[in-house]
Amino acid sequence: MAKVQSEWAYNWRTLGLGLTLLTLLVAGPVVGFFIGDWLDRTLGTSWLTWVCLLIGFAAAGRQIYLIARRIQREMDQPPPDSKA
Repeated sequence: MAKVQSEWAYNWRTLGLGLTLLTLLVAGPVVGFFIGDWLDRTLGTSWLTWVCLLIGFAAAGRQIYLIARRIQREMDQPPPDSKA
């Protein structure tokens, strides 16, 4: 029974991580775009939208990298209930 629960938890965790990565890929650039657009309209410039959009992509990429590193570290460790 414990193995079934473990598989169930693993599947839900995997789904959660996938949705998190998808959200990061969308939210970072979208927020950057809107902040840049607002700054462009406020300051009367035309280039801040692109800069903030790139910052949004960079921030999303960094967060995805950090999540991937954490997952890799967790996969390298033995499960807590193993005797190894």
